[in-house]
Parts: sequence; structure tokens; C-alpha cells
Amino acid sequence: VRGGIKINVIPSEIELDLDCRLLPGQTAEDWLGELRGVIGEDAELSIIRQSPTMPEPELGPFFETLRAILREADPDGTPIPYLVSGGTDARHFAQLGIRTYGFLPHNFPEGVAYERAMHDADERVPVSALEFGTDAVHQAILRYRG
Repeated sequence: VRGGIKINVIPSEIELDLDCRLLPGQTAEDWLGELRGVIGEDAELSIIRQSPTMPEPELGPFFETLRAILREADPDGTPIPYLVSGGTDARHFAQLGIRTYGFLPHNFPEGVAYERAMHDADERVPVSALEFGTDAVHQAILRYRG
């Protein structure tokens, strides 16, 4: 946010840069239209930089392979697709027609809060969860049929 040169003077103009992560299949123009609907017509909107967008997800046969691996490793678990809120390089591969899957299998023991263990100041993963994930990724490599 930028506006004015003095803290005690109302600026005549304010600039605001937003870093936006679009949903798969959504375009920057879609997002600008949605934003315009919220803030009205008084503001000037422009796109400064745009990365490739992610296409709509297609689960496909390899997703079924990943799901089977997880069901075998943890019959009580429920494998589900999810949308990563952070950035990955998958959007660049998608522009080349290459489907990518994020596969981070783990089974945190009950009582271990995933959201507090990973990507926190004291980042850690239980050894059992790491072993579970390593075995699942190894199975995915063995079963991959490009």
C-alpha cells in the first residue's frame, strides 16, 4: 500500500498491489470482474504481472494409482485431492500439456497437529510419517506408466 508522503495528510491517491493466487480455470479478467463488483467503478484496476494459470483439474488414471497406493498403506484413510494455496511450478508444466500431481503422503500420529508441525518456526515431521511417505512415493515410482 502506498499513498501520500506525510502520515498526517490524507493522500489524493493510494496505490495497492495485490498478490493473487487464482483458482484453476479462473483468469485474471474473471478476478478483476469479481473485484470490480466488490469495490465499484471508482478505482482504476490493472494487471502488473501474470503467471500462467492452472487448468481445471483432471484426475486421470495416475491419480487412481496414487489413491490405490494410499488405500493399501492405510485402509482406514480417505485419499482426497486438494488445492495447494502456495505456488508450485505445476502451472508452467500445464502450459506444455504436462499434468502434474503433488503427492505428499504422510500419516501423522493422532495428537500431532499437521498444521503446527510443517512449515512452522519449529518445522518437523515424525519419523513414522516420513517412513510412510517414503514408502508411498517409492510405490508410485514403481507403478508409474508414462
